[in-house]
Amino acid sequence: MIEKKFGMVVFIFLTFFITFENGIAGVSAPILKWQYGGCYSSWCEKGWYSSPAVADLDNDGAAEVIGSAYSIVVLNGATGDLKWRVKSGHDRSESNVNNVGRTWPGVVTADVDGDSDLEIITAHGAGYVSVYDHNGYFCSGWPKHPVSSELRSLAVYDLDSDGDMEIIVGSARGANHNNIYIYEHNGVLRP
Repeated sequence: MIEKKFGMVVFIFLTFFITFENGIAGVSAPILKWQYGGCYSSWCEKGWYSSPAVADLDNDGAAEVIGSAYSIVVLNGATGDLKWRVKSGHDRSESNVNNVGRTWPGVVTADVDGDSDLEIITAHGAGYVSVYDHNGYFCSGWPKHPVSSELRSLAVYDLDSDGDMEIIVGSARGANHNNIYIYEHNGVLRP
């Protein structure tokens, strides 16, 4: 009985090893499609902790990659080409401005106001939270500045089941000051 089990283990191991050593039929090694998306011509903003989002912002059937380190960038998902960029805390109507700080939490895309278009939600250092339309302009009522410390968390959810998403951000200031702020989709802070 032990010999049969040992033989079965050896057979499974060799089959597994040989399969992955020689590759799986129809599966090839990964190929880098593009890199340095959203970089300037001579340098890149360093990404801190923020994760990008992937969504079809303009409903053209092709995904965009939305990322943020200090600026919010929207890239063509297939090519990595820059579609637009804005400094954190500002929108595309503003030029020659400084960002309000790095982006800690991941970028979120959601239809926060129920209009069937995705919005881009970001939270930043210096305590700013922004909601952008899919073209990079602030939605009505945004941005907000609940605290002067860095916002480190961001979530979007319909907390009251009214069809509109709420924007939840959190900051931490020292060991005894953890704050959660909940905004309606239009920028009104909940009491």
